[in-house]
Amino acid sequence: MKKFTKILLLVIAVAITSGCARTVVVSEVLQMQLDDKLYTKYNIWYTEADNINCLNIQQGTILPIGTEVEIIECDEKKVTFAPVASGEQFTIKLDRGERMCNMQEFVQMTFTVQPLDKLLADVSAEAAANIKKAVITEGMTKKEIELAYGPVPPIFTPDKRNITWMYPIKENRYLRLIFHSNKLKTILNLYENAE
Repeated sequence: MKKFTKILLLVIAVAITSGCARTVVVSEVLQMQLDDKLYTKYNIWYTEADNINCLNIQQGTILPIGTEVEIIECDEKKVTFAPVASGEQFTIKLDRGERMCNMQEFVQMTFTVQPLDKLLADVSAEAAANIKKAVITEGMTKKEIELAYGPVPPIFTPDKRNITWMYPIKENRYLRLIFHSNKLKTILNLYENAE
């Protein structure tokens, strides 16, 4: 009877703890100092503020690069944050199968302690203006593309060293970016299963 009770307690404990996602401490992940502020590292698209796709599908409204934010909650499955200026809450849900990273890596690619002027320090004035508008043009570098559109999803582009990157812009619609010597040469709209 004691053995049965121990097994039952163990099963209950596992059931309770497995349903709870582990908290991710963003300040530790980013090794923030006490006076550091937190900013978005790229333009974030959303149609529903409480259900943003981790692939950053380019539909809806844009939360601009360099927006100062505060983290409300972060666990292994989602990160909720609010722009300091508005207080509106946003939640990005992480699908590890699509983004191919854990939440700590996702936080590092999405948030930064560098303000916008430092993020764009090595970028030409023309590229900086385009990045702020979430627009890409031929001649932009891979770094500039990622500042405008976010990290290229590895589910579509497994190796960032490839000369071709793909970004989702709608359901079954993608942008294919072709680079030559680290500069964007061609932008193609692709439709999956087009009729």
